[in-house]
Amino acid sequence: MKKQIAIASIMLMVGACASSTPYKEASSERSFGYSEQVLESDRYRIQYRLDDDHVGKAQDYALLRAAELTMEKGYTTFEVVNQTADVNTDERRASRIGFERDYAISRSCGLLGCTSRATPVTTVGAGFGSTTLRDDETVVTIEILMSNRNAALGGSYYDASEVAANIRSRM
Repeated sequence: MKKQIAIASIMLMVGACASSTPYKEASSERSFGYSEQVLESDRYRIQYRLDDDHVGKAQDYALLRAAELTMEKGYTTFEVVNQTADVNTDERRASRIGFERDYAISRSCGLLGCTSRATPVTTVGAGFGSTTLRDDETVVTIEILMSNRNAALGGSYYDASEVAANIRSRM
């Protein structure tokens, strides 16, 4: 039984690590990762879809894509003119089916002493409980306006190269 608990714990930890979306381009409209839409030649809408309920991480990834896109288009700064963040949670119930391995111990005693014998026994249980499973998804959408203004002069302008370097250093 202890072995089964240890295996289940390891699987949960590995599953938790695997559920976090790495920084990447989305392969389709509903896939996890970033996507962008041209609004004007210097104005874009960037969306980052993350398979977790971590708004800060999704915002960082959207800003990183904004910085990369700004530099790709030949600009040095960008301004975030609109931003939204949504966390969607989908809960569902799953039935539990379990297999348990145990040992039946039999003891036989005679004139010369006792002997014990362990025989493996497998027990199957189905439908006796249910678990609530959660799927979380965070979607951050930002609209940016790219320019070559000096971000050091103030205002709400971000230096694209600094933003990219700072966020990448935390990844």
